[in-house]
Amino acid sequence: MSEIVEELQNVNENVERVNSALSEFLFKSTESPRTEPQDVSALVASAITRFGVIVIIMFFAQSLISLYRYALRMSSSYKAKALTLVLAAGHEEKLEIFSKFSSTDHIGMGREAKSVSEEIAKLSDLIKAIKPV
Repeated sequence: MSEIVEELQNVNENVERVNSALSEFLFKSTESPRTEPQDVSALVASAITRFGVIVIIMFFAQSLISLYRYALRMSSSYKAKALTLVLAAGHEEKLEIFSKFSSTDHIGMGREAKSVSEEIAKLSDLIKAIKPV
């Protein structure tokens, strides 16, 4: 019987150690950690890096989309010119008529590129309109 009592005391001590370790772990994890200045600067640097990567990816995507549109426009233009030559079959009067119908000059390429100086001029005009000098 004394062996069973000793075994139960050992189990009870083990349970108490596990409870104290668990409560210590839980209370430490719920406390708000104090951030050091290095931690804040690391977070700011990480956020700036992530934002920069997103901006660069968007820039490259926009550039690739513009190149894709340009390539499609050029492809359709060359196909139209080839079709005009095939349909005309050596007749100059037909060549002129078919070239008017198959022209792709009236199709826009999307948003036009604006020069930086024009944008700066518009921005300065807006600033002057808001705040007279």
